[in-house]
Amino acid sequence: MTETKKTIAFFGASTRAISFLERLIELRPGDEIIVFSFREDPWEPPFFDQLNEIANSSGNEFVNMKSIGPRKLAEVLGDRTLDVMFAVGWRYLIPPSVYEQTTSASVVFHDSLLPAYRGFAPTNWAIINGETESGATMFIMSETVDSGPIIDQEKIVIGPDETISEVAEKVTAAYLALLEKNVDGLLSGEFSVSPQDEALATLTTKRVPADGEIDWSGSSASIHNLVRALSAPWPGAYTTLKGERLMIWSTSRYVGSRIVGSVPGRVVDLSQKPLVTVATGDGAIVVRTVQLEGADVVGASEAIKSVSDTLGR
Repeated sequence: MTETKKTIAFFGASTRAISFLERLIELRPGDEIIVFSFREDPWEPPFFDQLNEIANSSGNEFVNMKSIGPRKLAEVLGDRTLDVMFAVGWRYLIPPSVYEQTTSASVVFHDSLLPAYRGFAPTNWAIINGETESGATMFIMSETVDSGPIIDQEKIVIGPDETISEVAEKVTAAYLALLEKNVDGLLSGEFSVSPQDEALATLTTKRVPADGEIDWSGSSASIHNLVRALSAPWPGAYTTLKGERLMIWSTSRYVGSRIVGSVPGRVVDLSQKPLVTVATGDGAIVVRTVQLEGADVVGASEAIKSVSDTLGR
């Protein structure tokens, strides 16, 4: 018996959405996928053009749209019936009048183990907060952010020195594992859900590039976490050097003599070139790679050259 062709709406707005769409097409080659996306912000890793190209090259439809209501959805669908809706990295409200039109389910993928870390940039925030694990959750769309019933989850481990790109790769793999495990059941209507425990819910706010400024009076761990949470291809953590913005792209933990006299942000040691040791609020941190505005990424000692230098002033 030939399986009936399904119609899937995919709302994607992240680099992770690229991998997700490619895998969805591989898993459901006979289905019709309508891809919705919009142009990324200037500081974000690009995704729009590639999603457009994947949709077009696979014979699927691409729609450039940030917000959607029932009238716009009806215009896109025409006489087609929408079976399943997926949202990956989507940041705009999809109203009930839209997501309730699916015959089976409207599903959101989120990079945390819900109900923890509802909201924006959960993986960045998890690293900033020094979490040792995170994951991915697929759940049913609801009117309130990231609060719908959970279909499935996949856990990942966050290493103490892993960067955002390394952790993001693990989260992407978790998304794809969840998709592969559940897509057929979702399209056939054979799946179960469980409610989220509101007593365990936590929230995160949106991040913008200005949030990456380093406070050298903070702990060494908090500075290291901020740097690795915002490293390339994200906007980066930054400070100032003699009034000029200096991006701090990588750091490592300081292992050495206990520092008993220091000024936060002051250079402690330049002897281990290209590394530079800088004082923090509770000790020191090793700065590895940096970048002055308009210049290339270099070893820290190529930009920071004096023990009289104080970063952040």
